[in-house]
Amino acid sequence: MAMLGSAASYAYFSWLCRDVDSVKPTDTVPIWEANKIENPWLRKAAKLKAAYQKALQPRLLVPVALGCFVGVYGRVTGEPLDLVYSGCLLLGFLSYKAALVVKLVDDLTPKSFGPQSDRPTIEKFEDELDQWGRPKKRLSNPIDVMPEDQQQKAYEQLEKQMEKQRAREQ
Repeated sequence: MAMLGSAASYAYFSWLCRDVDSVKPTDTVPIWEANKIENPWLRKAAKLKAAYQKALQPRLLVPVALGCFVGVYGRVTGEPLDLVYSGCLLLGFLSYKAALVVKLVDDLTPKSFGPQSDRPTIEKFEDELDQWGRPKKRLSNPIDVMPEDQQQKAYEQLEKQMEKQRAREQ
């Protein structure tokens, strides 16, 4: 029974793929065409017709045919299928959905891997804050914290000291 359900599943899925592949970008959308009708009663009737026209596809007869098969089999043999066999038939038909959901989830989950490596990368960036969100301490020259009028004198004295030190080293 699971094989019969899987075969029906394959038929349904291939029919679905054929229907999806047949859609072209130039095709008109019947619901949008129905929205252009000014008369509200005719617009509702056109929307209803468009909805049923798109919804009632022949591929939807596959699960109905499986259900009819179970009913006819029960009538012909005199005893209906056990719940196990009916469950196998149903799970066989729905077997493609599990693979489809896994593939969809795999495709839609964001990837944190770079194109060249298999390991996640951490991007480094310069920030004005430390790891706790406080401003980073900057190493500053003691002269920078002096009042501005004294800074120039201090830089001049520092320059003189550096010149004396260079002279001693030579």
